[in-house]
Amino acid sequence: MQDRADSWGKYLFVFLIVGLASSTVSFLLSLVEAWDEEFYLDFILRIDILVGVFTMISAVITTILFLGWIFLVHKEYNEISANYPITPGGALCRILIPFYNIFGLWTVYSNMSRFLIQLDASTVRHAVRLRTFIPFYYFSHMIYSFLNRKLLMDEEYSISLLLWTTGFEVLVSLFYLVMFVAVTSGLKAVREYQQQQRALVEEGEAIPEVT
Repeated sequence: MQDRADSWGKYLFVFLIVGLASSTVSFLLSLVEAWDEEFYLDFILRIDILVGVFTMISAVITTILFLGWIFLVHKEYNEISANYPITPGGALCRILIPFYNIFGLWTVYSNMSRFLIQLDASTVRHAVRLRTFIPFYYFSHMIYSFLNRKLLMDEEYSISLLLWTTGFEVLVSLFYLVMFVAVTSGLKAVREYQQQQRALVEEGEAIPEVT
């Protein structure tokens, strides 16, 4: 299970980097449109369309990789502790089900942080880092989702709304990457803790139960 989670994580990391780069380019092209619309229409529009198509395809692949990765991460946590509060399927439900995911998305990471705090002193700093980034990740995601829906539904084209939307897309992409690193480093710390406990067992000392 560890190898599968790491394998999905490696591909996800690459596509998160790609997503951050493409969203940044999209924001810069939007700035060009706001600065000089005629120049944008003559020289930049086709490039912007290609970037948009590439970004959409990349986002679909990233979403699939993320769902597979978060499923495997939770599966590993459930194997480590039978009392882990969220199952792999439960994590996907908290992320995918409309309205439920408004608070479910937060609980996926807050429960992970709480588990790291309670596990061992060596994992506390990873829990604190994860907990620190949750609000930035959550609210940037929610604001971007709202702005993107408004941009798609508005009948009148608004360059200011486009700038806000593409700007928050950059922030969301950045915090997706930051949260991935935080979760990955926390899971790595848990694995190291498990290895230490196994070594103690081999030396004849009792292993404490993970709760």
